[in-house]
Amino acid sequence: MICNAEIIATIGIPFNEEAVNEKVTYALKYGIRSFRFNLAKCSSEEELEFFEKVIRNLTQNKNMQHCKIMLDLPFPGKKTRISFADNHFTYDFESGETVIITGDKNKFKYFENKVIFVDNENICRSVSVGQKLVYSDGDCVLSVVKVDDEQDCVFAKLSNKIKMYTKKSLSYNYVIKELNGQRYIDLVNRIKPSSVAFSFVTSLSDLLTCRNGILDKDIEIISKIETADSIKNVDEIANSSNLMLGRGDLLLNSEICRLYEYQSEISKTARRRGKKLYIATGILTSLRKQPIPTPAEIIDLYNIISCQPDAIILNAEIFIGENVAAAVKLIRDTAARI
Repeated sequence: MICNAEIIATIGIPFNEEAVNEKVTYALKYGIRSFRFNLAKCSSEEELEFFEKVIRNLTQNKNMQHCKIMLDLPFPGKKTRISFADNHFTYDFESGETVIITGDKNKFKYFENKVIFVDNENICRSVSVGQKLVYSDGDCVLSVVKVDDEQDCVFAKLSNKIKMYTKKSLSYNYVIKELNGQRYIDLVNRIKPSSVAFSFVTSLSDLLTCRNGILDKDIEIISKIETADSIKNVDEIANSSNLMLGRGDLLLNSEICRLYEYQSEISKTARRRGKKLYIATGILTSLRKQPIPTPAEIIDLYNIISCQPDAIILNAEIFIGENVAAAVKLIRDTAARI
């Protein structure tokens, strides 16, 4: 078995050009020449315009010659994102506290409970009493205790003390269909990245709807496999695109105990169809804070490389820390031994 998996650096929220340039320079230092930009938190036209400016300035840097850029789009589906009243960026919540969740920003501004606003106006029809809502990638669980159809809101109790941040995700096995995807396709046609990853592709029709608007046929098309429906239809999806296993969202939108099984299944499908396989999320994440990864992460890395992926995508958090060199070396050393 030979694995020459490319390492791709995820660049975080692209709203600070200086921070983006620092992370890219940091990654280049360790031989990483492929960069993933996630547009999931670019919700307004102004943010998309700023992102385009950042990318254009970045690609003009002589150090970026022969580098590859992947645009990861929140289309055809996207996660629910949260925000707070009065444009607060963060809010502190206590363990056991009950909060209100609503898709109507005009309500509950002066209510005794703290309020979490979501970009899903159908939140009441999307959840039920007893259901677990997962903040971010599992930092906190909110248990639904009441669904109030008259007030168009949900009451939920927090599992632990947490500082929440605006634009973070709230997962509850529900994917919002992005109805304004053309703006992302137009952006792709202007920037012309090396590849485009489409989020929450659940069927071939989803994929065809997305890729038909892309003018440059040399741009690589990648379908992100992130839900149980994606798994069910992965063979037909792989017939028309490369695959990215988005393990974080798949964990939250399928049976948790089957994640390893799904990883193996998708890797076999990619090989059978002769398609590229990208594996993302939760890879060596402890290296953000500590110099040595956990035993579980090392075993996970071995299993990932055994799947013979074409690329391993590292989370943005790693590039905040000081252990990028350790992550890169461990990936390459493990691949060499296998």
